[in-house]
Amino acid sequence: MRPPPLARPAPLLLLAALLLAPALGGVAPRGPAQAEELEETERRLKSARVDADLREAIRAAIRRGVAWLRSRQDRRGSFHGQAGHTALAGLALRHAAIPAGVEGGRHAIAWLAGAGRRAVLEECYAAGLTALLLLADRAEPRLACEIHERLSRGAVVSAGYWGYGTVGGAGPPNLSTSQFAALGLWAAEGLGAPADARSWRTHLELLIRAQRDDGSRGYVPPDAPLGQREGYPTGTFMGLANLVLAERAL
Repeated sequence: MRPPPLARPAPLLLLAALLLAPALGGVAPRGPAQAEELEETERRLKSARVDADLREAIRAAIRRGVAWLRSRQDRRGSFHGQAGHTALAGLALRHAAIPAGVEGGRHAIAWLAGAGRRAVLEECYAAGLTALLLLADRAEPRLACEIHERLSRGAVVSAGYWGYGTVGGAGPPNLSTSQFAALGLWAAEGLGAPADARSWRTHLELLIRAQRDDGSRGYVPPDAPLGQREGYPTGTFMGLANLVLAERAL
């Protein structure tokens, strides 16, 4: 299951913003909003040899996406009062690297650290996305450590994969939620949470055991009573991504 989408433009903005961030030079700027709009994005686009016409189209798309998302962010900083929606939209806004986006991302952080805190600590998708947002802004290290503690316990409780809840329950353990959990652990450790070798090793061992002879991975662990155990492309990618994160952490 995936968090329900906000609407069609949101994934487009997320795609543009997140592809520009990790693929072209790491996380977005972590300090105050830059005086010149899209300065950081422009540097990344040029480094990737994107031509001038396409760069302008990307900048225009980011501005429209930020405006669209900000128009749907409530006064408290949330989106629909839901932690997962707020973290996802906030992450896109923060990585957009323009002042309005940075402001919206920080407004989302304020809500997630306050009214949305309980859901952040209990829901796997929200926990992972929030940790990524906090890392992008170098914000709320205490909340990041709380997220890390919950996800670390969850890896051990569920014997390697996470379900929809950070610590057991709320659906069967699967690779989709586990991808967000691993990203959450990685992001929280980037904000100072101590690397938890036990949780990473537990996850790594199950990832290795779950790989099929053809190199693929299924949605659920190989010994799960129900669910898709056959290998499929997205699961294979998620497993490989988490394998890299676990290897680096250890």
